[in-house]
Amino acid sequence: MSFYAILQALEDVDYRVILQAWGILREKDLLARDEEGRYLLR
Repeated sequence: MSFYAILQALEDVDYRVILQAWGILREKDLLARDEEGRYLLR
């Protein structure tokens, strides 16, 4: 998914909460990107 698609899917979640979770996923190296730039969970 693109980051924008993730935000749309979580539109009822506070943006700060999403960013905090995103930071944790990145810190733990749990995010990957495909050849089209979409994010994937490892």
